Amino acid sequence: MRANRQSDTKPELSLRSGLHRRGYRFRKHLRIRTGSKSVSVDIAFPKERLAVFVDGCFWHQCPEHGSVPSSNEAYWFPKLARNVARDERVTKTLEASGWAVLRIWEHEPADEAAAVVAAKLSELRRHTPSTALDLFAGAGGSTEGLKAAEYRVLGAVECDASAARSYSSNHPDVLLFDRDIRDVSPRTMRYALGIKQGELDLLNACPPCQGFSSLGTGSPDDPRNDLVLVVRSFLADFRPKAFVLENVPGLHGDRRLQNLLDFARASDYGVRAYVVNATTFGVPQTRRRLVVIGVLGLDEGTLPNDMADLLPSTFHLTPPSVSKVLAKAGPIERTDDPLHHARQSSARVLARIRQIPRGGDRFDLPEAHQLACHKKLKGRSATAAYGRIRLDRPAPTLTTRCTTPACGRFVHPTEDRGISLREAALLQTFPRGYRFHGTHQSLEAQIGNAVPVRMAQAIGLAVGTLTGRGTRA
Repeated sequence: MRANRQSDTKPELSLRSGLHRRGYRFRKHLRIRTGSKSVSVDIAFPKERLAVFVDGCFWHQCPEHGSVPSSNEAYWFPKLARNVARDERVTKTLEASGWAVLRIWEHEPADEAAAVVAAKLSELRRHTPSTALDLFAGAGGSTEGLKAAEYRVLGAVECDASAARSYSSNHPDVLLFDRDIRDVSPRTMRYALGIKQGELDLLNACPPCQGFSSLGTGSPDDPRNDLVLVVRSFLADFRPKAFVLENVPGLHGDRRLQNLLDFARASDYGVRAYVVNATTFGVPQTRRRLVVIGVLGLDEGTLPNDMADLLPSTFHLTPPSVSKVLAKAGPIERTDDPLHHARQSSARVLARIRQIPRGGDRFDLPEAHQLACHKKLKGRSATAAYGRIRLDRPAPTLTTRCTTPACGRFVHPTEDRGISLREAALLQTFPRGYRFHGTHQSLEAQIGNAVPVRMAQAIGLAVGTLTGRGTRA
């Protein structure tokens, strides 16, 4: 029997021609990553997440024309059965990743098959959520929040290997470019996502903030500061309906941000910068951030002074208590959660922690337990070191050392230990089962660097209101 042609079969070419005549554009033989595996799709519509397969009647056992050769049946029957089983697995895998799947038999007339695909596309487009791209994605805090705001995140960029692994583990449906963003061509990425210029709803970016942070180098010459300008090239190529840039307030007066905003305004984006506190959006953490929102064709004068005014009335703004949040992690002694463990403290550090009362910090330590480096400090410098998180107020800003008692107010409110990685993630409003990968130091940085999930959700909802995809009612 003649070898089976697996791609560019005559029925597939006829269907593609029929779709082209109807004005549709698509990707052929697109490999879609689903978890650790990838699937090659005959005809794919990435924006609508529609996968179309053109199946041969013999090889895939069409109900009308499929048959098993009578000669050597012992060979053909299991072989064809495996094909059918594989088709079912592929369909279920794609559907579990949020794709709709159509299977067209080779005997179906091309015009009729094209009409079926067109009808399915019309149905999907009526229910297609807003799309987003997540630059500097980290472990996926922004993506998780945008998904909660009913965005479909198409692609992301993250260069840190451990953070990229965490991201993919939780968001296998997103096309992740795990490399330095300076090595990613916006146009190449847009082609890979299968979208045209102007089709993307939201470009989200949170470039590294250490160069602008009062807790970091604070140096205007930090090379990471220039990554703000990388956003401009993505803005120019994708021309999204809206964009968001989230960072520390220290970025506000930087010339590179001004350069980006000047470019955005010249490109017809109405722009507004907000300095917000994460507690405003129900995050149990006093995390001050700069949020820049730009919307294509919007008059800046229509943007409210308070970003919270853009949120729907159903969005709860009051953060839960710290005790309620930490309780979600459960007792640390009887946990099977690999993230619910605290840093191992030396006997000397543990003795120091035991001397800190509830709500206290290093100033409450007896003379014998005070550090020599702290004794040299004048006034109330390094006030947060060895501080217990207070139960009567939100947690402090979580940093890249957010489980290290010596680096901030990161001691458990009532227990003699630093907070666990899971407790830190919960304070960042990650879901209880969110997965992270890497060493303790890497996990600490991934969690501390993340945009709080609930804050990202609020930003997504606010943008939705401005672009007409959301409502404040």
